[in-house]
Amino acid sequence: MLIEFNATNVLSIKEKQTLSMTAANAFKEDRQIHCVEDLPHTPPLLRSAVIYGPNASGKTNLLRALRFMGMFVTHSAKESQQGEEIGVKSFLFDSKTRGQPSEFEVSIIHEKVRYQYGFAVTQERVTDEWLFAFPEGRAQHWFSRQYDRDAKEYRWEMGKKLQGPKKLWRESVRDNALFLSTAVHLNSDQLQPLFQWFQDKLRIVSSGVIFSPSFTAQLCEENEEIRKQILRFLQAADLGIADISIKKHPFSNSDLPEDIPAEVRKEIHDKLDGTIMLHPKFLHRVSGRERMAALDLEDESTGSQNLFAMVGPLLDVIENERILLIDELNNHLHPMLARFFIKTFQKARQKGPKAQLVCTTHDATLLDTGLFRRDQIWFVEKNQDQSTRLYPLSDFTPRKREALGRGYLQGRYGALPYLEEWSY
Repeated sequence: MLIEFNATNVLSIKEKQTLSMTAANAFKEDRQIHCVEDLPHTPPLLRSAVIYGPNASGKTNLLRALRFMGMFVTHSAKESQQGEEIGVKSFLFDSKTRGQPSEFEVSIIHEKVRYQYGFAVTQERVTDEWLFAFPEGRAQHWFSRQYDRDAKEYRWEMGKKLQGPKKLWRESVRDNALFLSTAVHLNSDQLQPLFQWFQDKLRIVSSGVIFSPSFTAQLCEENEEIRKQILRFLQAADLGIADISIKKHPFSNSDLPEDIPAEVRKEIHDKLDGTIMLHPKFLHRVSGRERMAALDLEDESTGSQNLFAMVGPLLDVIENERILLIDELNNHLHPMLARFFIKTFQKARQKGPKAQLVCTTHDATLLDTGLFRRDQIWFVEKNQDQSTRLYPLSDFTPRKREALGRGYLQGRYGALPYLEEWSY
């Protein structure tokens, strides 16, 4: 589970910004729904959070920063060569931060062990990297590295609790790769769980990315019980769907849109030739008839398509206790369906108690639905220097039954766009 994420000097984030999933002791409501309290050597954690803010305030950049961290951990040791640029983007609106290291850090608990791991990078190299583990509740320093610019070499500190051929791992690390990634690539069993959290537990959906229905269709095809769960989910959403069937056939050019250029069509055909394609069919009851009408996915409403595409990842997150971060949830779903999506996640706490959901949105109506505790609500706004500021609703000590949606739209908590009169 995610405990905390910190980002500094990356994209629109200048000063250190912190997203915390630690539950506030002052808020007692609905702890059994929203909190996980039986974690070893870890305070109670929240199962979900929502982030508000105007366009271009930095909500997306917060998720991009975490996505970069995850991608760099999982790929730096195997998909880059010495001398290649890392691809990080520092805060550009200040000459002091431009080109300086960007810093990322997470605190997580995975397989009953708490980890505090972070690194700092420029385009050219990793400048710092560190890891503390808390397997018995007390901090153990497993490793750290810091680049000495004057000596043009790394200063290493290797903890006694880290087992394995540490000298070999150190000598194998490239300047533009992480020690964590390299050691796992060279078979470090001790560091594998932390690496695995980034690889298997973290799921981030960007605002411009549409959920693919193929994943949900595959779940329906592979597991009859999951297909029934997905059907019950869609029926509960009042979409008028009586049943789902999955049709299979080998890939052909007819599966591609007609407007795809010939060269692209050929390239896709060569890659997918022989692949079995899955096509969901949705059965609807017809008044006065026993036989149902079958609609293809593309004939369903956009909301139905999006919800079908999203339910597969939602069940996967719950069943495998992953963390799902969705940017601009309101872009994917009608406000009522968004509420239903969140409520479904929260109700599934017994099947996936350690699953987490974090979403950004503009939908202020969610604030007064009771879906979120006061410590689960965050805001993002821009400072005068164009940098991002992330802060929790709890900074305003809101009352238990305060009208949060109205207060937000009235500007009580900030994080609203500043609009000027304009005429054409």
